[in-house]
Amino acid sequence: MPVGCHDILADAERILEKAGTEVQFRNVIGRAYYACYHRATAFHLQLPSPGQATDKGGVHKQLSDALANPTVKDADLARKSKQLGYMCRDLHFQRVGADYSLEGQVCRQHAEQALAQARRLFGLAESA
Repeated sequence: MPVGCHDILADAERILEKAGTEVQFRNVIGRAYYACYHRATAFHLQLPSPGQATDKGGVHKQLSDALANPTVKDADLARKSKQLGYMCRDLHFQRVGADYSLEGQVCRQHAEQALAQARRLFGLAESA
């Protein structure tokens, strides 16, 4: 059975329910980000015209850039796209910190904040 962005978000929520270690908190942030990456990609693909991405960076940066620089004429859709782009950038920054900055401490509150932001992103993307 295929896995979707909602499944990944639900997994992040399940991990947080039982989480008690920093590794688990870091995993919640990572799962929350990847759920959002896939949800935001789906949103971007359904736009009448793609946003403008820069050539610099990988697919994650290109997605957030394209969302943050929409080309659609509908003002409400453009506003949502920009918000999603900025939210993706922020969550990506959190995910990179959780995965690579091992000297910094990640606690339950960080994981809860990332998951709350992921839920907001999903709500915004699905209200389009």
